Amino acid sequence: MTENERARIAWPDAARGMAIVLVVLHHGIIYSFAEGLADPFWVAATEFLRTMRMPLFFMAAGLFAGKWVSGPWRPLFRSKVLLLAWVFALWVAIRWVVLNLIPGEDSETGILQLPLHMLWPIGGWFLFALAIFFVLGRLTKDVPPVWQIVVAGVISAVWFSIDNGNVVGNNAWDGIPLYYFFFVLGCYGRTLLLRAVDGTRLWMSIAIVAAWALAYFELDSIGLTDAPGISFALRLMGLAAGVVIAKSLADVVVLRHLGQSTLPIYMSHSLWIALAVWVATLIIQPSTIAGWLTPLAIGAVGLGLGYLSGRIAPKIRLGWLFDTPRWLSGTFDRAWPQRTRAQGAA
Repeated sequence: MTENERARIAWPDAARGMAIVLVVLHHGIIYSFAEGLADPFWVAATEFLRTMRMPLFFMAAGLFAGKWVSGPWRPLFRSKVLLLAWVFALWVAIRWVVLNLIPGEDSETGILQLPLHMLWPIGGWFLFALAIFFVLGRLTKDVPPVWQIVVAGVISAVWFSIDNGNVVGNNAWDGIPLYYFFFVLGCYGRTLLLRAVDGTRLWMSIAIVAAWALAYFELDSIGLTDAPGISFALRLMGLAAGVVIAKSLADVVVLRHLGQSTLPIYMSHSLWIALAVWVATLIIQPSTIAGWLTPLAIGAVGLGLGYLSGRIAPKIRLGWLFDTPRWLSGTFDRAWPQRTRAQGAA
């Protein structure tokens, strides 16, 4: 296997690793800034990275979705939808309990917030949207991929053009029309994406990243980054930049390993960050140096403890925190038994 072939295979995991690092850093910044512990520079930086972060995350998820949306319904529900639904619902409850225990975290802790967030998600909305994406992908599997990509792209562009995508005011329900395009692009464009990335040279990668950054900051200087059409275009550029950066970092084993561990990190990191920020408010005095370093430190804590949560949980019989428990899989199997070939022939 050539070096290019290895990079071509490795970069999707590196892309997922990049995406989860950017998500954790984003939450480290906004949580820290809310308590006066982050320099405004970091807020501007995460706004810039917003044009890459979720498009890259959903496209990377789509790269690994092809066999599920093109296969039978039962394996899709058992292996993907059931897992996503279980982990999402469980961590909505865990999040509600933990935030009730942290002093000052009262924005999501009312008694009615728990059932509300099952249908109107705040934390974990990526899993909520992803489960729907898998179902939508399977429902439309017989529709020509080009039409799926084009229609999803038009819907995304239009949705981004309405109040910058904040149409219904919820990350999950707005995220479905905003990001389904990136999911199907990864799902049905996988072969073309792998081939295009394999043919990308260093100078081309530098040009793509530079064009994205230049376009964003030029448009930001005149207040047009959220203008109709431009917001969607910037995300296409951010996605392209993310992909070529992922290719260049494909040999970074740690990044690829993080890309294979996104579920526990994604679901648990915000709670670790909330705890870390609460501790930081007790021991850190706001200052210029603290404003530069605290968001990075908080993000590192969230990333590290989120990763360790996923590694340790199975070793102490808590694997069900991030995986479908046996009793639920058994219930599913009894409700939807697998048909053998003989049964199918009969």
